[in-house]
Amino acid sequence: MPAYKDEKNGKWFVSFYYKDWEGQSRKKLKRGFEIKKEVVAYERNFTVKMSGSLNILFEDYFELYKADVIGTIRLNT
Repeated sequence: MPAYKDEKNGKWFVSFYYKDWEGQSRKKLKRGFEIKKEVVAYERNFTVKMSGSLNILFEDYFELYKADVIGTIRLNT
């Protein structure tokens, strides 16, 4: 698990490589987590979302869907 603690401010961060939808290797860095459990959960959810696998939680799928259609749907629809 790529979870690291920043000694300066006492917060956790994650740094790992993943493959995007084109198959290119990319580096992801996210800082500012309060506890290590949040870091591990973020890394796991991010890699599942980017893998394109259908084995994800419905809640995560709904968040992806909502982010995708938020600009194309009206509030009263």
